Parts: sequence; structure tokens; C-alpha cells
Amino acid sequence: IDDDRIRLATFQKRKLGVIKKAMELSLLCDVEVALVVFGQPTMTNKTGKLCQYSSKDIDILLTKFVELAPAEVYTNEDYEEKFTSKSEKELGDDGDEEHMPQGHNRTDNSASREELQQAVRHLQGMQGGV
Repeated sequence: IDDDRIRLATFQKRKLGVIKKAMELSLLCDVEVALVVFGQPTMTNKTGKLCQYSSKDIDILLTKFVELAPAEVYTNEDYEEKFTSKSEKELGDDGDEEHMPQGHNRTDNSASREELQQAVRHLQGMQGGV
């Protein structure tokens, strides 16, 4: 989205949508969810805004994140393969549920455990945690 105002409005709307989905996932499926969104830097906020949602204490969830190896890992590179069916690509329709994402088996990690621990400490420091 090229227009800054439209991009910001879209970001705000979609951010609230993903927070709502995270809350619903936690409440309906009785799972722990942590969501961290780093907003883009702006003219008035050079670092961007940090937004977080957690179904439980964020420190506990971040510690679990660092200690456990995920069974599924997604990145932006997976979008077309995982979330777009062949018919959507060819015809532009909605596809069907046969093409639901399965996730990656964890085979590699782009960040080392030490880097993840540093990131957790940084996030905890930003919110005043220990």
C-alpha cells in the first residue's frame, strides 16, 4: 500500500483483527497465545509502536517460547504455498478447505537460542519485566 494514510488505517484495522483472532483462539481452544506486533516507524515515532497481547503472563509465555522447539514455523515466504489454493492462483476464487496450511516441520531456525533469549530479555525490559 503506497499511501501512508491508507496503509496506517489498514494496519490499525488488521492489527485489531489479529488480536481478536488471538483472543478467540485462546478462549475457544484453551491454548496459550502470545502476539507481538512491531509497528512501522513514523515521522512522530522513530522506533514504531510495540503492541502485545498475551492470554497469560507474557514473561511465562516468552520463556516457554525460548525453551521449546516449535512443531510448526511459518514465515511470509510460506503465504502463497500455504494459504492460496491452486484454483485461487489461476482463477482468483476462494478455493476450498483442502488447502489449509499444515506448517513446517521444524528443521532449522533462523535465530539461535541465544538470539531468542536476548530478544525475550529486550521485550521484558521494554515492558518493565525482569
